[in-house]
Amino acid sequence: MGLYRITFDDVLGSGTSRFVTGITDLEILAGSAGRVLVSTTRAGGGLAAFDATSGGLIRTQGTAADMAQLIAPDLALLQAGGQTVLATLGLRDTGLPAIPILPSGDLGTMTTIGAAGQNLGQITGLAQARFGEVPYVFASLASAGLMRLDQQGMLQFAAQPVALTGVGAAHRVSDILAITMQGQDYLVTSHATADAVAVHRVEQGGALRTVSEFGAAQGLGIDAPSAMASVQIGGEQFVVLASTLSSSLSVFSVGAGGALTPVDHVLDDLTTRFHRVTTLEAVTVGDRSFILAGGADDGLSAFLLLPGGRLLHLDSMADTVGATLANVSSIAGFDRGQGLRIFATSETEPGITRLAVDTPNRGLTQIGTASAEAMTGGTLDDILAGSAGADTIDGGAGHDVVMDGAGSDRMTGGPGADMFILTADGTPDVITDFQPGQDRLDLSAWVGLSSADQLRIDTRSWGAELGFCTETLELRSASGTGLSRTEVLWTSVLNLTRAPVGSLADSGGDTQPAPPPLPPLGMSRLGGAGNDRLTGGNGADTLNGAAGNDTLTGLAGDDRLTGGAGDDTLIGWTGADTMDGGEGADLYMVDAFDRVQDSGTTGSDRAQIYQGAGVDLNLAGWRGVERVHGYSGNDTLDASTLTDAVFLFGERGNDMLRGGTGNDTLIGGPGNDTLSGGAGNDWLSGGAGADHFVFRPGFGRDVVAAFEQGQDRIVFADQSGVTGFSGLQITQFNADTVIRTAAAGPDLVILADFDALRLTADDFLF
Repeated sequence: MGLYRITFDDVLGSGTSRFVTGITDLEILAGSAGRVLVSTTRAGGGLAAFDATSGGLIRTQGTAADMAQLIAPDLALLQAGGQTVLATLGLRDTGLPAIPILPSGDLGTMTTIGAAGQNLGQITGLAQARFGEVPYVFASLASAGLMRLDQQGMLQFAAQPVALTGVGAAHRVSDILAITMQGQDYLVTSHATADAVAVHRVEQGGALRTVSEFGAAQGLGIDAPSAMASVQIGGEQFVVLASTLSSSLSVFSVGAGGALTPVDHVLDDLTTRFHRVTTLEAVTVGDRSFILAGGADDGLSAFLLLPGGRLLHLDSMADTVGATLANVSSIAGFDRGQGLRIFATSETEPGITRLAVDTPNRGLTQIGTASAEAMTGGTLDDILAGSAGADTIDGGAGHDVVMDGAGSDRMTGGPGADMFILTADGTPDVITDFQPGQDRLDLSAWVGLSSADQLRIDTRSWGAELGFCTETLELRSASGTGLSRTEVLWTSVLNLTRAPVGSLADSGGDTQPAPPPLPPLGMSRLGGAGNDRLTGGNGADTLNGAAGNDTLTGLAGDDRLTGGAGDDTLIGWTGADTMDGGEGADLYMVDAFDRVQDSGTTGSDRAQIYQGAGVDLNLAGWRGVERVHGYSGNDTLDASTLTDAVFLFGERGNDMLRGGTGNDTLIGGPGNDTLSGGAGNDWLSGGAGADHFVFRPGFGRDVVAAFEQGQDRIVFADQSGVTGFSGLQITQFNADTVIRTAAAGPDLVILADFDALRLTADDFLF
């Protein structure tokens, strides 16, 4: 968008290093005198309050954190006795240190919240919720479980243990927050050791009833959830979950009765700064919701949470000499009228970094309905989100965000630098006025798309046509002229590394209802004539989509997935899965243990390594798949046992590609790849990087495209009688170079569009 960028202002805390070293939490207070920023530190420092609205001058400081500590101190706001108090958690004390907040926003005199016979120093988090008009305080504990604090006096409480079911019964709470929907309060808890999040309904007497759980056991790629934030957009409740060991952000929609549905899941990559994420902050500016995340990546990232719960990466800021963003320990922010004010601290560096995100021209936000409709923006920076149906969306003037929905949509950005965001719906869409160098595309929700190299881009007289699997985009230029591949890809079309989540929840359609999560035994499910989404569980499941463009997800266990007629997506997840898409152009998301047995005779099928730092994929026993793609790691795609022609694409990473006896196509992609076509007349292209092209006896007549002299090498392995450059037969044929290992024989290498006189011994390995 080029609009919402993070800017650095300064660092607070000069001359007060004791109180700004090892900060563990930040809290923003509001009062008649403006905003106040409060910080707390690990042992040896204490509490400090700063003027957050203007110059950031320190207001007060104290030594509460000098006490011995059980856990990293945390701050929490409570309503108690008719006043707002700031509780400091994590101090070894029978009471809970608390400070009343004065009307000005300043801190009052420290006092203590007490609960007879209870060590409140074990509390790691607090959340307040109500049943009817009765308020309750719920506290997570360092040991395990929850405690309920029932108010008895001004700052006196009676502590009661709270029983949880499901994952909460055996796993410690890592974060806790409260939400309200339609007058009903719910408690949301995350559990790092269970890799799960749970929703609990607050009932009479402060009892909790677990109504929904979701996590790794249901197929979501999270590991060690650490922090949460809640946001409402257009009346819909969302919870954002940060998970440390998976370096991921997950967005859940919380539906009627507290039901959790994952709607987005993104991973840290080279463009973001939330590796090993531990801290998360949500800030609302007008009707815009911003998410801030940081961890061990020496910096932080800012996102816009869009209607429907999709994250849009706005900007990331890395630590600099003048900032304190090494191993970010806490983030806080607020709406300053024309954008965000952000404060961030470091585990290792003293000071509080002050940042800003300016949003001067915020326009309206429109969210479509389930039917086809026309939506038009104004002159400012609008957000227009289509829904189901064939929508017509016009952003108008300004730097707009234009989102399509399910159905064939027609989108116009209008004047300004616009962001067009596409969903995965399998129907053709149209953008009418794309301006290269100004407008941007985000195609990261297209299932299986991990590199722009995977896109089919055909230049047309009016622009370009983009295609990937079942997705098609008609990209018309604002000038009415053709668009080259370079113009379409002038900036990244993958805003984030995004994992598909649609298959983790049943969408209804014409299928039977979804089973309870993770039944212990295998299940059998059969789709109908429509576009079904079938999800397995923990056992060895059998899923059959029948007719229609179906999405089948096996989850855990050794599953058997059958797509049937139609262009199906089959996702094995963990286990040794067997997949058969049947007729149609099918997409297989696989790992090293899966086997594809495609019985179809029509359509071009593709297998894609789903994720991982490097997967060894042996295609022995596979049949019927024309295209196999790696992922971002150092993958091995071994088709040496196949007799049919196959297309292998390594994607990013240093990949090893081996063809079979057919006329194969091997493309390495970015990275230092090794390509061996095997027997047959193969076509090889290494892509960017220092690539090796390996030829063994009987390799056939192979073509090497775009040979990069000085980086790439031609490797003749096990070639008897060929010991060096002088033993090769090198000739020029038209624009190509022809290399033979013997004067006679069928084997030869053709370097396309390459001058034979340029070759030297340095271009070969023997």
